[in-house]
Amino acid sequence: TAENTITTAGTYSVTVTTGEGCEYTADISVTENPSPVVENATLEACSSSTASFDLTSAESAISNVAGVTYTYYATQADANAGNTNTIADPTDYVSGNATVYVVVTDGACSAIAELELLINENPTTPTIEASSPVICDGGSVVLTSSSVTDNIWSTGETTQSITVTTSYLWSNGSTNQSATFTQPGTYSVTVTTSGGCEYTESVTLTMDEEINVVIAEPQEIDCNQSSIMLDATGSTIGGDATIEWVATNGGNIVSGGTTLSPIVDAGGTYTLTITSTEGNFCTDTNSVTVIANTATPTISVTASELTICAGDSVTLTASGGENYSWTGEGTSQGGAVQVLSPTSNQTYTVTGVGENGCQGNTASISINVVPAIESTLTDIQFCKGERGVLDAGEKTGYTYQWNTGDTTPTISVTEEGDYTVTISNGVCTETFTATVTYTPVPVIDMVMYNDNTITIVLLETVPNPEFSIDDGLTWQTSPIFNNVTPNLTYTILVREAGSDCYGAIEFYAFSLSNVITPNDDGYNDVIDFSSVSNNDGFSVMIYDRYGKVIFKGSPTKNVWNGRYLGANLPTATYWYHITWRDPISKVMIKKDGWILLKNRN
Repeated sequence: TAENTITTAGTYSVTVTTGEGCEYTADISVTENPSPVVENATLEACSSSTASFDLTSAESAISNVAGVTYTYYATQADANAGNTNTIADPTDYVSGNATVYVVVTDGACSAIAELELLINENPTTPTIEASSPVICDGGSVVLTSSSVTDNIWSTGETTQSITVTTSYLWSNGSTNQSATFTQPGTYSVTVTTSGGCEYTESVTLTMDEEINVVIAEPQEIDCNQSSIMLDATGSTIGGDATIEWVATNGGNIVSGGTTLSPIVDAGGTYTLTITSTEGNFCTDTNSVTVIANTATPTISVTASELTICAGDSVTLTASGGENYSWTGEGTSQGGAVQVLSPTSNQTYTVTGVGENGCQGNTASISINVVPAIESTLTDIQFCKGERGVLDAGEKTGYTYQWNTGDTTPTISVTEEGDYTVTISNGVCTETFTATVTYTPVPVIDMVMYNDNTITIVLLETVPNPEFSIDDGLTWQTSPIFNNVTPNLTYTILVREAGSDCYGAIEFYAFSLSNVITPNDDGYNDVIDFSSVSNNDGFSVMIYDRYGKVIFKGSPTKNVWNGRYLGANLPTATYWYHITWRDPISKVMIKKDGWILLKNRN
């Protein structure tokens, strides 16, 4: 069909088919709004038949949904129909016992609630009986209702009988039997009895000038001020009055006991009373406590150390006072702390004044000064390969601890470096350092002798070298020595200038004579090779002019007497070849030359 009745929310579609077979489909969503929640309600009124009801006063009881509207009907049929036959003025609806139908509408939805109207009949007016027709001031009367129940008295009581008394009404609104007033003026009270009688009385109040005792906070009595002035000048006194101070709890008034500024000289309680001499003699009292702070401060002194080493400092600290006076070597005045460096045993004293100005006791403290540790340790140099001695200086009572682990005053060292020794005397500890360095020992690489000249060659360069060939008697900076006598042994020394470290060798200045005259006259009778024959690799050969070996030497055969096979050789020139290993450089030395042999035999 073209129409369809829907009772459930949801999405619905309809398809339309034409006679030609064409189809069209459309969707529609149906949303269900909930009806407002309502509750039935009741309104009551007291009357003998009908009463005026304000129907709207029940709306909050019918529904608590915000934004709804209320429509009131006298019949349920009209309410169901939702027509215009509504109650015209729901705020003044006159009715007896009845039911009103309330349509509560929320948007497109609505609900109906029943509002019951109830008429409660008025009770019979009770009569009141009094126990007495007259009530006396301060007395009471018992009132009794003729109704046993359902009584509500004007006092709020609900019993059958109540007790009433005289009532009061003051001009300030108070209903108590007595009233308090703080300002001058005329005041009245009206007394009403239960019989309806009223009595009014007036009184006029006057006020004396105000008295208010105010005492300023006092200063303390101490050694700076033995007396003080109390100050009550801030008190209020309206007219003539008497002033009286009273001292208790040890207090003492020196003067001014009848003034606002007395002088007192002791701790205690001071009470001031000011009494007016006019009108009603008004009075006021106040007290103040004066503290006497005259206690002697206890001065004490402490030290950071009681025993120190000479050259060290000690901190003395005084306490118990505010200002201090010191005595003793190096002290200054005023401060609580003294940082001192005494050079000998000292006793220091300190006195102090407390915050209250009172002089304190004298405190003292003794500082023991131990002599400073001394050491003879110095830097040293010695020849490499030898030993050096570090001497810290032996002293009774000293203990020694070297960084080498040794514990003696002196140690022997062979290595370069920094050496430290910590010396203690039981109180003080001091560390000393010495630097040990080598003095280089020159190494002679080679010594050469030619033409009466000795030349010294070093293995390594030495700064500022000095040379000697006479065992250190004389020194020169040149390694070349001229006019050297041949065939003598020389002690050759080399050192760095100013040093005691030197390299040394024995050197023979070998020189072979060119002439031999073997005639047994003691002069040039032989050629002697003994000065070099003890060297490694020694050998010597002598040849005639034909190359014939006529002499072959050895370490034990090192002298040639000009003979061959025991026979004298003729005068002629002979040649020699000699070798040996230099004991210094280890180099093989080779020498060749000629010898003139003159043989007259």
